[in-house]
Amino acid sequence: MRTVSSIVLMGLFVICLPVESSARLKVKNPFDGDRTGLVFGMSAGGGVSWISSRNLEASGGHTRGTVAMISRLGYGVSDRVQIYGLIASSVYAYKLWEHYESLVDWSGTSTTYVVGLPFLPMIAMFTDQHFTLGFGATYYARSKAPCWYADLAAGVSMDADPDEHDSPSVHPGFRSGGPGVFGAIGYEIKTNFMVGLNLMWGREKWETNAGEKSWTAFSAMLTIGFVAY
Repeated sequence: MRTVSSIVLMGLFVICLPVESSARLKVKNPFDGDRTGLVFGMSAGGGVSWISSRNLEASGGHTRGTVAMISRLGYGVSDRVQIYGLIASSVYAYKLWEHYESLVDWSGTSTTYVVGLPFLPMIAMFTDQHFTLGFGATYYARSKAPCWYADLAAGVSMDADPDEHDSPSVHPGFRSGGPGVFGAIGYEIKTNFMVGLNLMWGREKWETNAGEKSWTAFSAMLTIGFVAY
């Protein structure tokens, strides 16, 4: 009985070995240049946001220089098409600097100007901005870099109204989120590296006890980015 068991186990080992080896060969290298499979990308740069708002007696138009941060996580369905979830932020530069200086003042030491640099993206998350959270797709003109690409996404857009006195954060009471659209055209210089011109639009109108409020925002951002696929 022990001999039979040993033969069976040996047979299973011989059968499973090539299967295991084959499975190992099929494991996808995330930097193999193949656009299919899991995709993760991050881009950063600068831009400008134009905001038109109606906030009771405080209404008007505003132009803000911004710091752009765009991230996406998705899946490549072919070597020319990727679908993803998107977070695109056009952060008001002057507000980001104000919050960064507040951190330095709170620490009481000037060395924080340098030490705190890695935390800028985290600070930006809580800084006034125009942003869009949604789903979209990237289309590449060719199956391999270098080539042109285009992005299109839609979702929820929010904006920190510069005239919002009650809650001047990026989420004014979570009541002012409206439809948003994100689009981009760019060039993948080499595999995994790209530059792009990104455009973002959103608007919303809502009623409060004091009256009607509304905002419309348009942002243009020039970014350089890295995408892992």
